[in-house]
Amino acid sequence: MANLFRDQALNLLMEEARETGEHSLKRTLGVFQLTALGLGRSWGGIFVMVGLGAQYAGPGLTLSFVLSGLGCAFAGCAMRSSRP
Repeated sequence: MANLFRDQALNLLMEEARETGEHSLKRTLGVFQLTALGLGRSWGGIFVMVGLGAQYAGPGLTLSFVLSGLGCAFAGCAMRSSRP
């Protein structure tokens, strides 16, 4: 149980990541797989929230999703315009 909250120095982790050989970490997921994982997680979360929210909000749930989508779109535009 004492090892549960143990931490490691960042430089040691970076050295381990650069290692090659039998006991090194290998990249197995590409861009497509990581994108599919992210989209699947997002869509799954949306369906769960719709199911939970429909019990309490009823028809107002649609409006709340539209408003939150607009908020995300504006936040994305603000992030994009602040890049150098």
